[in-house]
Amino acid sequence: MHLAELNIAHMRAPKESALMAEFVSALAPIHALADEAPGFVWR
Repeated sequence: MHLAELNIAHMRAPKESALMAEFVSALAPIHALADEAPGFVWR
């Protein structure tokens, strides 16, 4: 059995904008942590 979570959001600006820079720069490290987590299935 798997537990699924879905997050839906509306970005406040294009991902290339300065407003989104901090969020976008955090994506790769967060995805890497998820991929390495025991039992992690999919993102």
